[in-house]
Amino acid sequence: MSVSTDKAAISGDASPGLFASALEYLVDTGQRSVLFLDVMRQRGLQYREHIAETAPHVLNYAVDLIIDGRTLQRPVNYALVRVTPPSGVEIDNRRRPFVVIDPRAGHGPGIGGFKADSEIGVAMKAGHPCYS
Repeated sequence: MSVSTDKAAISGDASPGLFASALEYLVDTGQRSVLFLDVMRQRGLQYREHIAETAPHVLNYAVDLIIDGRTLQRPVNYALVRVTPPSGVEIDNRRRPFVVIDPRAGHGPGIGGFKADSEIGVAMKAGHPCYS
């Protein structure tokens, strides 16, 4: 039994199709690369804006800075903020304050301030002043 080692030649009709496919692949690669780099640029700008904030957080609620730990006699990387209730929510300052200590500055599940059903949202609806 003999095995042929002859390679099939590419016919003259297949060459234009091969080059067209290669060109289409290169164009697609270029377009995807530009889109990827644009997404990375936007993400970098978003990150720089986030870090430039005095007390960066990802809450959906506005906050008022009470004290920045970096200004203390012995500086720390924390801040105390008062969470501003959304319109229509009445806060009773006689009620016990709801304080969330989250070392991830609202980036994790400790605060859960992405939605009104979060710990902060429920406490504010019950009239508690909220701090983080």
